[in-house]
Amino acid sequence: MDSLSENSFTLPQPPPVVTTEQLLPPSRIKVFGVIHLVLAAYGVFVSGFGLLSALFMDQFMKKFPFMAQAQGSDVEKYAELMKQTQPYSIMQAVFGIILAIMLLLAGLSLLKERDKGRSQSNLYAWTSIVFKVINLIVSILVIIPLTKAMTMSNLPTSGPDEFNAMLDLSLTIMPLISILFTFLYPIVVLIMLNARPVRTYLAGR
Repeated sequence: MDSLSENSFTLPQPPPVVTTEQLLPPSRIKVFGVIHLVLAAYGVFVSGFGLLSALFMDQFMKKFPFMAQAQGSDVEKYAELMKQTQPYSIMQAVFGIILAIMLLLAGLSLLKERDKGRSQSNLYAWTSIVFKVINLIVSILVIIPLTKAMTMSNLPTSGPDEFNAMLDLSLTIMPLISILFTFLYPIVVLIMLNARPVRTYLAGR
């Protein structure tokens, strides 16, 4: 009797709760997938051109008579700067190509709504940050001093001190700002693609 009474007053269990975020994919997944692919294509083009320039610019300049005869000119100084910074230019181009490939793979996975795309995006983001830190250090220690030395040597010694100081400051600040700006995208990727709605939706996919 007690058993029958207990069963009679057992309330039916509610169906499992399925939240909206488990049913609908967060739009940022596809958005970042598309952005990844666009930046990958851009990175391959820019880094590929940079690599070719670093490897063959000296030969290219020698093939043109007006460049080969420009002794003591800005062209000759620019060629010398390119030669001195060639290893670092090649390094930056290789970094760019590696990151572009990583973005391409991550973007394709995100468009397919695979959790692997989020993992690949995280790997890209951290790799990108490491590469950018290396690039920042190289720029501070090598690229910026060489560029400043070449540029300042072309200025007349009798020029205004204020102008020379402003130019020196801009040659230091602008490259650093440009590099620091490139940190934004990998940081945004880490924040947006590791948010709970994205992790919940992609879990197990």
